[in-house]
Amino acid sequence: MDKDSLKTVVSNLREGAYEFELTVTDKMNLYGKDSVRVEVVKRQQLSSEIIFKNLVWDDPWGPSLEIKNISTYIPTGTPIKVFVQRDNTSEWKEATPLSNNVNSSVYEYFIETRPNGNGFFTSYGSLYIFYYGRDTDDTPDVKIQF
Repeated sequence: MDKDSLKTVVSNLREGAYEFELTVTDKMNLYGKDSVRVEVVKRQQLSSEIIFKNLVWDDPWGPSLEIKNISTYIPTGTPIKVFVQRDNTSEWKEATPLSNNVNSSVYEYFIETRPNGNGFFTSYGSLYIFYYGRDTDDTPDVKIQF
């Protein structure tokens, strides 16, 4: 890794959590820093489900959960089922695909397929799960079956 390079590639990481920090310094010795955390997890080849643990609620237009770049976990176009498990229960509740019809589900989901998104939901390729309730003081888990 070259500290003066404009591009850095990291490869062959083992399972675990890594933190990387980037520092940029200009000719006047002014600098700025940013960091990113990368978690490498073991993926079982025969598995047909993935669980994302301890997600944090966001509330741009109502409570929602976001899983960025869902296609890095599940091939694009693969049929999925989405479930949410709250901290205070062992039960998994199914989320239904977002529709314009009246829906009795507490959770709905959609995958942002528009490159510029719409409104607050602009992360292309993200899976968004909407919650039609108010109790968001927990960190739920999301299970995706495919």
